[in-house]
Amino acid sequence: MKDLAKGTRILSIVLVLSPCLSSTPVLGLFPSLPQRRISLSFLNGSNASNVFSAKSNAVLKPYSFTVPNTRTTLRFGFGLRRKSLDARDLGVLINVTQDYIKEQIEIHGAEAIYPTVGLGAQWFFKTLGDGVVFEVWNMDHQRSFRWGMMENVVEGLWFFLVEGGRYRQCFFEFRDGPGNSIGGGQIVRDKEEPDEAAES
Repeated sequence: MKDLAKGTRILSIVLVLSPCLSSTPVLGLFPSLPQRRISLSFLNGSNASNVFSAKSNAVLKPYSFTVPNTRTTLRFGFGLRRKSLDARDLGVLINVTQDYIKEQIEIHGAEAIYPTVGLGAQWFFKTLGDGVVFEVWNMDHQRSFRWGMMENVVEGLWFFLVEGGRYRQCFFEFRDGPGNSIGGGQIVRDKEEPDEAAES
């Protein structure tokens, strides 16, 4: 009887909370419940357009950041669980990536197209072996990004994540001007760590 009472109580909680859960389609826990879509635009008060805004605004998801003195805009998603990264690992990875891109610009020039891996696909991958992975790719194989755009993207990541104190795994999209989506990327751990709740 205890198990039956416990099950009834859990079902009651789920039914009471179901409008909250169903308003977040990402969870997808109860597909039979009606899905209500909500606009998350209220979380994004204004676009950050300089370093001060990146440091001062603590809103994490969703968010856009315009890289200073460029047309490049980054659109971030941090996920519902907002998994943290070591601040030093994140900063070193972005610094090393910046240095590599600057070297390539000295060799090829900022307007040179970043190399493709076949059929127009572009893919950049960097890790320092510390468990954090940085990847960038083009969204549409008909549209290619240039080394200069990569430099802008990495500079924006530095300002928004490191200078802004957002040491989190993230997914991002980058654009060349309003609505002109070029590619996407992520900075994540290469291996999932077990949940703290599962360990206890």
